[in-house]
Amino acid sequence: SIGHGPSPLAPAPAARAHDGVDGRGAAMSQKLKGIYEALDNGNYKNCLKLCTAFLQKQPGHILCKALHAFALERCGRRDEALRLCGDVLAAPSGVDDTVRNVVAVVYRRCRQVSAIFKLYEEGCAAEPESEEFATSLYTYALMVGEFARAQQVATKLLAKTKRTKFAHWIIVALLLQARSGGPPQLLDLAGAMLKKAPIDKDLLNGDGPSHFNRTQHYLALLHLDTLRSRKQYDEALEFLKICEPIIKLPSDIAALRTHLLLDVGKAKEAADEARATFLKNTDDWGAAQEYIHLAFECPVPADVGAQPWGGGIDHASRLRVKDEDAPDSLEALANMAAEDEVRRALLLFRHLYGAGGELQATSGQVRTARLAGLELW
Repeated sequence: SIGHGPSPLAPAPAARAHDGVDGRGAAMSQKLKGIYEALDNGNYKNCLKLCTAFLQKQPGHILCKALHAFALERCGRRDEALRLCGDVLAAPSGVDDTVRNVVAVVYRRCRQVSAIFKLYEEGCAAEPESEEFATSLYTYALMVGEFARAQQVATKLLAKTKRTKFAHWIIVALLLQARSGGPPQLLDLAGAMLKKAPIDKDLLNGDGPSHFNRTQHYLALLHLDTLRSRKQYDEALEFLKICEPIIKLPSDIAALRTHLLLDVGKAKEAADEARATFLKNTDDWGAAQEYIHLAFECPVPADVGAQPWGGGIDHASRLRVKDEDAPDSLEALANMAAEDEVRRALLLFRHLYGAGGELQATSGQVRTARLAGLELW
């Protein structure tokens, strides 16, 4: 499947579009139908034979060449397929939507993103009113790093359709331009555009429908990303608190809050948040990794010295704890006054595994605790 645009395997109409209406054209259309059927059935070797025979009689038939390239790629002959696609696009007569979409499939399967971008540029130039080509061009402009071009495309789509989602696309392109070294004014423009696209107040107040609203969720993330990019971390934390009814999943809210706390320099609070998230599901290895990472981001206690051979902090000394140092419950661990978050993490994982090697937790907790111990060391 092509993913963007009509399927390249739509037989009869596409075939007739490249033939005449006389008897010979009908015969060619029938042969193209056989090629399509071979492709639909996955019989690519037979399709190659049919295309070769067809092109011997009609060597300039663009659609058949495109289908030939399609079958070559499916047979693993990608270099030949790409060369044939180049020949198709270089045809003096030009290409129509069907041929362009078939070539796009070949390029996509061969990971030729730049070629697809150029293909849709040509498609938009040939059909400037096509929203289908414009949306595809926007997608591939982002993929090849042409963020300014993506902004232009989204702006035209917004002017033409007045649909709010294209305003969101413009903001995405602005943020990506700023991240790639663009001027800071781009962030100001993104912030100004977001003021024209506020979050639905009914959802914030709980008056709207309780189901997940994907559009509002993405809009909230755009607001947060813009605030982070502008280094307005306190405002972002406040905005996140307001938007909790939209984001809904507690794990997503906790992850966003953790990253914002780390952005603002509150590593200890971020580690506390990550630890609380992990304790809600002690089988979650990803949450354990996040907690360990943030534990090492916390300030190092003054009593931790340097490595004997020099060159950095002696982390090994932080991990030398005795079994009797471990609290007997998670509640005791939470209440323990520990200046060193790394040491607290080790004690937590030891508690989950069980002091003295005796299993006191579920198998998932034991597995996570063992892996966490290795990660700490």
